Amino acid sequence: MNKTEFASVATTVLTALATFYLAITKIWNLPLGSEVSSTIYAIVALIASVLGGSTIGKISTRNKDKESTNEQN
Repeated sequence: MNKTEFASVATTVLTALATFYLAITKIWNLPLGSEVSSTIYAIVALIASVLGGSTIGKISTRNKDKESTNEQN
């Protein structure tokens, strides 16, 4: 599993964890439900933005490579 795949799986798991914790705080009267889940969602947003930036960089590099190949032909 490469870094991108791992980060993608991590965002899914963290989102599920945040939603689960928020749900059980109301059932079991656990502390800081919204604070914990909001923190996890913030971490997910950070990971997703890094993944998006990485994807944009790869697409840009791929397009530059295609352009240089087309210019050579």
